[in-house]
Amino acid sequence: MLYFNNVVRFRKWKVFLILGLFSLALGLKVVLKTLRVTAAQLTDLRKCPACYGLSICGAILNNEIVIRHRGVYATFANLFNAKNVFFGNYAGEKVVLKKLAHTSELYAFDKMLCTDSKLFELCPNNSNKKSVPRAIDFYTQITRELTTDFASDNISNLRLCPITDHMDDLLYNVYANSVVLQILPTEDGWPVPKYYGACGRVIVEEYVGPPLSNYHQEPWIRRAKIASSLLEAAQKFTYRSPHFGFYLTDISPDNIAVDPKDNAKFIDMENIIVVDKRIQQNNRTSDWEELEVNKVDFTCQNCLAFSPVDICSHHFSDHNYYAVCQHLLSRTTSSNAIPGGLLHDIPNDILQQYPNLPTLIEQCAIPSAAHTRIVVGDLLREVLNEIVLENTRQILRH
Repeated sequence: MLYFNNVVRFRKWKVFLILGLFSLALGLKVVLKTLRVTAAQLTDLRKCPACYGLSICGAILNNEIVIRHRGVYATFANLFNAKNVFFGNYAGEKVVLKKLAHTSELYAFDKMLCTDSKLFELCPNNSNKKSVPRAIDFYTQITRELTTDFASDNISNLRLCPITDHMDDLLYNVYANSVVLQILPTEDGWPVPKYYGACGRVIVEEYVGPPLSNYHQEPWIRRAKIASSLLEAAQKFTYRSPHFGFYLTDISPDNIAVDPKDNAKFIDMENIIVVDKRIQQNNRTSDWEELEVNKVDFTCQNCLAFSPVDICSHHFSDHNYYAVCQHLLSRTTSSNAIPGGLLHDIPNDILQQYPNLPTLIEQCAIPSAAHTRIVVGDLLREVLNEIVLENTRQILRH
């Protein structure tokens, strides 16, 4: 009898324990659900018109864009996401939602709006805020921001030089789409993510794929294809536009993503020097028509070294080729994320067939003769494309 009572008592506690654990799990699920960040919560619509636009608000407010939450860690990571970058889904596609600034930077921006007499109308705390402020000279504000003194230490963000006569041409797509990322739309063939729209303080763009640093140990042929796309991007940013040259000043592997077809795309385009190629003769420097060659030799081993003043004083610069070859492809790369460079450990059979390949890589990074970096960089891309094509043919033959 005692044995029977003990068995019953044990089973009761077992049932209570299971019920307790079930209730705890259910409660945790409810709590996590209430803590989950939604796309609508990110918009800060009350801060408009000091925001990026309203083009995708309909999809966000109708819950067509859903933030991805995978487990407890992801929920809390999104809740305390100071970098303000979130991953979600929209119309069956993976997307990225960005506020384009850290929380502290947005706080400082709002504080500036509320303390500047000329911009106070945009202050989020201003109860008399108009929907479209008319007394603010936005054009002058943008011009001042895009032409910050290049001799200063603060050379981050978008900069336009050496003149601003054609700023309207540069910002044409911005006026049409209400966000700076549209200066170089992917629809026009630029290696950047597709832009879906903006709502308040958040923009929605295509999720390209993993960062470049994830491909450090991928098969060499795959890395060669990615390297070719990086060199193609350097060529496009430098020459593709007849009106402007775009020079990347932050080329970290974390700012580059790789799509499923092994094409590299630049996902952080905040830091660019834009050179207006159409300036009058009286505004040109004596060496304007000459190619600017990046010869800057800073002692900092992990820095992307360049001179904004030199880039802005020339019609063209080899800066983009320098940035790609020296800081991403070469064995002398400064990036800790891809030690030895993206093209490390070239297979022996490829070396036998293309013995000049290592020389091309290093000459693109640090050329032994002036004005050869771009020529070598384009030749390197041709060789890489030939190697990738031949590898594809071999696979098809077998």
